Amino acid sequence: MFDNQVATVCMPGKFAALCRKLTKDQRDIVEKIGLGKLLNIPSMPIQRMLVESLVEKFNAADRTFTIQGHVVSISPWDVYCILGLVDKGEKIEISRKQADRKWFSVYKQKGDTAY
Repeated sequence: MFDNQVATVCMPGKFAALCRKLTKDQRDIVEKIGLGKLLNIPSMPIQRMLVESLVEKFNAADRTFTIQGHVVSISPWDVYCILGLVDKGEKIEISRKQADRKWFSVYKQKGDTAY
């Protein structure tokens, strides 16, 4: 995980529960920054093996998945069409070179990581 490995956390049920607790003002802020469609993600189970498989098959540099020998690209337009998320706003620079061990440990203990 800490040397070019990836850990995933995928908890749509917990995310949906969090969204239900947001106040109207908080929901309005989420809408204003262009992430309003995320507020409607349903609470549903997602198999960890599926998430692991998707992560393993994704090439971030090319924005492609390789599935059974077929290369499938995904563009910002595709993300908009699927999730309703727009590709706009300020670029966020991520400066951390490695994962935050404290948070990774918390999620791993709870079984919420796919590593």
